Amino acid sequence: MRKNNIICIGFNSYFWPDYFINYIKKKKINTIIWIGENNPQKKNINFINFTNAEAGKINQDLNKNKKKVNINFNNLINKNFKILNFLFSRYETFEVKKSKEFKFRFYKLLINNIISILSKETKTIFFNSSPHHCWSYILYLISKKLNINIVIFHKTNLDGYVCLSNSIDYNFDTKSKKIQLDNSILRKYYKKKISKFARKAEFKYTNNIPIYLLNHKKKNTISLIYIFKRFLNLFYKFLFLKNLKSFEIFFKNSNQMISSEFEREEVILKSIFTKHKTMNYYNNLCSNILNIDKDKFIYFSASYQPERTSCPEVQDYYDQYKLVKMIADNSRDFLIYYKEHPSMFLGGRCDHGIKNIKYYSKLKKIKNLRFLPTNYDTYKLIDKSIFVCSCNGTVNFESLLRGKLSILFAKNWMNFFDGIKFIKNEKHYRNFLKSFDNLKIKKNHTKKKLDSFLINCTIIPEVDQELDFLNLFSKKISKIKRFKLIDSLLSKLKF
Repeated sequence: MRKNNIICIGFNSYFWPDYFINYIKKKKINTIIWIGENNPQKKNINFINFTNAEAGKINQDLNKNKKKVNINFNNLINKNFKILNFLFSRYETFEVKKSKEFKFRFYKLLINNIISILSKETKTIFFNSSPHHCWSYILYLISKKLNINIVIFHKTNLDGYVCLSNSIDYNFDTKSKKIQLDNSILRKYYKKKISKFARKAEFKYTNNIPIYLLNHKKKNTISLIYIFKRFLNLFYKFLFLKNLKSFEIFFKNSNQMISSEFEREEVILKSIFTKHKTMNYYNNLCSNILNIDKDKFIYFSASYQPERTSCPEVQDYYDQYKLVKMIADNSRDFLIYYKEHPSMFLGGRCDHGIKNIKYYSKLKKIKNLRFLPTNYDTYKLIDKSIFVCSCNGTVNFESLLRGKLSILFAKNWMNFFDGIKFIKNEKHYRNFLKSFDNLKIKKNHTKKKLDSFLINCTIIPEVDQELDFLNLFSKKISKIKRFKLIDSLLSKLKF
């Protein structure tokens, strides 16, 4: 058992260690445990590479840790078994599915390991995003049971903006806890970036596609050239990185979940062909007889999976089939226009087998559902729809900017805006259908709300965005000098 006051989960950006060291000094905190994949290499920080692989060595002795905690482990697992299984799918591939018994034992081992790092002095646990790995989600559940203070840094869909809360579900308001960043230049930079996106949202979608999607498409669109490059990459990793263990994936006939660069690349290469097959099946389902100008339809924008935005943030509807079915069954007078997230059919990631041919075959049976190509104009669908639906995506914010009502199934920062409605369950959705005609979005009011949000929200830059920001000063600054410059800009962080 390690004595500690604070545990920090997965803060990979290089400036975080300095921020927390300053925080520790001010609060006179004795010990901090840093859990993640990047060792901060700073004084007074205990670093633990506490990933799923480290925590879940299946051959461990469950009786090894004798520490007694007033928690019914079996009850904790059974109560959260379904959502844990969905999180577990991150570590399965389309060709590997573990049994219920295996998973139950795995979760017990995670609990065993997590309990071993907690101490009576543990006061606060920081999560750098919604806990969306098996071990971090279990740590979150245990912390709630033990009344340990939790602080989650929720990344919004707006570059650089982060909301702080003590729970996965939260409401944002102007009184929400935040980190004050004294540097006004950084705040102005991000406000300008979001304002530019908001202005462009009034025009063509092709000129305002989210940058993450453009980059992912550019790098990972499946083609013969892309497959050839992947073969070369596989060959290189076979020669030079065969023994470098770094990724967490289960393989056939193995209870060991950590894999090498080469093994992961092999799975990604196989995934290209399964994804391509699924994509062809999906494209064949897409309707050629849509009448977007006359049809009364709800636009359902599907989310990429597995991802934190759907699991665990959409707690009751992380299974998107279940969500679509509920909406369709209660909206018989309308069509459901279903558009899949383009990233589901791109390379570069393992095929986890969540949205496979079986998944789309089930959706196909929903009579009032129509499939749309992944490249269909999002803004046109927003404008022509009755309202927009997403489990929890950027499309909700885009709809708001275009003056269209939307619903989502996660309780988060977007509920701050009047034009985005949080739906909790089926009964809540039925009540919404009775009154949505009376809900109007006023663009001037939305602008005021957005200004208020940007002023009161925390700013935490991501590394790639920090470098973009520094390019404003000089295109010639070396990476090392850039790091020093951004370090000085962020040295005034206060919690």
